[in-house]
Amino acid sequence: MKNAIFFFAALALCFATPMMANNDNGSSNKNTTTEDTPYAVFPGGDQAVSEYLSENLQYPMTARENFIEGTVTVAFNVLKDGSISNITIMRGLGYGCDEEVIRVIESMPNWKPAVRNGEAVDASARLKIKFELTK
Repeated sequence: MKNAIFFFAALALCFATPMMANNDNGSSNKNTTTEDTPYAVFPGGDQAVSEYLSENLQYPMTARENFIEGTVTVAFNVLKDGSISNITIMRGLGYGCDEEVIRVIESMPNWKPAVRNGEAVDASARLKIKFELTK
């Protein structure tokens, strides 16, 4: 049944940026330059994360039976060691799709962490994952 399903990771809208540390006064350090912003990277890059999602996501039966299609936006942190934490559904679809996205993100291999000034740093990441039934 997996071949009757199409998953699409909107990687153009996927990003992993360094987490902003709080200053002593409680405000955030905001790095607005994009040229030197380090990014966490899935092993093998964008194509590999797309393939990973296609191979591992399963269309929830409830969503399939109710002809539910749409996009789940998920945010998470990539820690200095490449592990994933704090998975949060930013925009859900329901019908089991949100839980399936969390399950697959939790099972991902470690990412290549973001690096700043030669040192690994924690980063935040976001993926948009489209659930679409094929005809």
